[in-house]
This record gives sequence, structure tokens and C-alpha cells, in this order.
Amino acid sequence: MSDNVEFQSTQLATPASGTTVSTDEAASGHIQRVKLTYSADGNDTHVTADANGLLVNTGAHKDAVVNAVAATDQAITTKSAIFGYTTSGSGSFEPVKVTPSGALTVEATIEDGGNSITVDGTVAATQSGTWNINNVVGTVSLPTGAATESSLAAIAASASGSNLNVAATNSLRQVRLVAFPTVSTSPAYTAKDAVGGKLTFANAARSTGGSITIQSVIVADKSQQQPSLELVLFDRDFTASSDNAAFDPADTDLPYVVGVIPVSNWYDFNDNSIATRHGLQVAAKLEGTDLYGQLVTRTTPTFVSTTDITVALDIIQD
Repeated sequence: MSDNVEFQSTQLATPASGTTVSTDEAASGHIQRVKLTYSADGNDTHVTADANGLLVNTGAHKDAVVNAVAATDQAITTKSAIFGYTTSGSGSFEPVKVTPSGALTVEATIEDGGNSITVDGTVAATQSGTWNINNVVGTVSLPTGAATESSLAAIAASASGSNLNVAATNSLRQVRLVAFPTVSTSPAYTAKDAVGGKLTFANAARSTGGSITIQSVIVADKSQQQPSLELVLFDRDFTASSDNAAFDPADTDLPYVVGVIPVSNWYDFNDNSIATRHGLQVAAKLEGTDLYGQLVTRTTPTFVSTTDITVALDIIQD
């Protein structure tokens, strides 16, 4: 159908028979629809439109509008990268706010989405209530004047003889150490012989040069010989005498003897026996951490097995 309509009479503006004129029916009757055009004089160009409606030429402000839209899109993209915001509405800016002075503040909880949050720089923390710190690796510096194990021990020492009752936290510890000398089965021992070789009670002290107190000695005899023995103890290594030979300590080792403990009060059982000494309170300061000793017999035992004798010490470690 052609766009223009020629009327049949110059007096009566009547379209050709069968021509449909576009209208919108309203309560007052049909209202004719008019298509917009724009043009210079003598021209008739239609106003451009698409599915979104009429297109508007912003004229001198066209670039400003385009730039503003581009800046908005860039801002949304940047915020999406920083805060996880998306135009679909699954993100939010609410936890992060900018104050009028330009400061960036966080006013809600931050969720890591199952990952970890890394903080650069130093985070100041104010202690409130009780803090439980576990699995600390490295050195933790205490505030100046904080009470420590050594400082409390010093207070306890200075309070001796006064009315101040302070217990040091560096508490004593009791240990039992056992030595297994190898003894002879033949010939029989002679009085003053060494029974077995050198006895080493390893780690008798908690640290090098540490102090100990020997509380008890327990000697077991699996062959019931029940010899009258003496346990000679040294605060450092010494030159031991040979088993089943006369006990003859070097003169240079004698100053390091910390005690000679007789063991002769045997308790006889069915086929073995045991001797004990309690309440000894033999104090010693060791050169290292080990205590050394050797058994001496005053009788003539004949042991059945090379493992018949064991020696145990109950020691309090300072």
C-alpha cells in the first residue's frame, strides 16, 4: 500500500474506498494516530525508533551522558572485583562504608567464603577477658615486669624467713633410675671386691650441673646370695675397678665421691631376695647430668647368673 492518500474531491476529504486509517478508539470516538517526523523545510524524515522506544539526541550533552554511563559501568566493575558485588544482586556493599571525611570503615562481619583473609601490616588488639593461646611457634615476648617461673622462684627465695608465703613454680621431680651390672659367676667374690663394673645413672639431673637428692636404694638379688654390699657414688665419671677384683678407686677420684651407702638388710623370698635403703637424703650437685657408681662386697657371694644383680635409685631432681 502506498504511503500517501489522494482525496476524491477538493471539497470533501474522503480517502479512497477500502482504505484503513489507523486510529485509537476512545470514549469520545476514534482518535487518529500520527507518526512523528523531523526534517528541514520541504523534507519529511521519520523520527528513529527501535524496540526500546524513541531515540533521543542529547545534542551538546551527548558526550557527557556517554561518559557518565561509562564511568558508572567502570565503578560497578571495580566494586565487583573488590567486594564481590554483582549486578544480579548476589553481592552487597553494606559492610564497607566511606565516612564524610573519606575514611573506609568496616561495620559488619567479613565472611571469607570458606577461604582465608590476609591482613597486611600490624593489627592492634586490646585484651579483654581471658585469652587462650595454643600451638605457639617461636618466642613470645612478655610485657616488662611480667611474672615468670624464674622471677617467682626469686621471690620465694627472698621471702625465706619472713611471713610471705610464696611457692616457687619450678617444682621438684622424682625419678627412678635402674642400672644392670654384669657380675661374675666364678670364681666366688672376695671381700672388698668390685661387684660388676661402672654403674651409670643417666640423666639423674634435669640439666648440666643440676642438683639431686638420693632418697632410696633398692638392690635385687635373683640368686639369693644376699651379700653385704656398699654402693659408692660419684658426681662425675671416674676410673672404675674391674669386676671380681679389688675395688681400688684412684686417689684423684676420691674428692668426687658424694656418698657410700651400705646395703645389707636383705628380705629373703622363695628363690630371690631384695634389700632396700630409704630416707637417705644424700644431696649432690653433678658435674654433668649423669650420676656414677660401683658396688663393693664385704662378703663372698657366688652368683648363678651374670644378670643376678640390679640397682635402682629413687632421686629427687631440683
